[in-house]
Amino acid sequence: MRIVICDDNVIDLDIIEELLRQYMETREITGCYVEKFSDPSVLSQKMEDGEVADIYLLDMIMSEKTGIDIGRQLRNHGC
Repeated sequence: MRIVICDDNVIDLDIIEELLRQYMETREITGCYVEKFSDPSVLSQKMEDGEVADIYLLDMIMSEKTGIDIGRQLRNHGC
């Protein structure tokens, strides 16, 4: 399972990643890969290239693209 976190605040990005890791460790969940993005444009390009995840945790307010924009892009690609 691939989980993507996108937040333009690097501190929040690290906190969310750590919380996910603790959750997975506590529940002995294996086979998960967490990928972080601080630039929503980079995530958007990866999605355009066909790289999709199983779960997206998106910051709603970011400078270039919002979490809503990324969500729309996912929906438009049938994800």
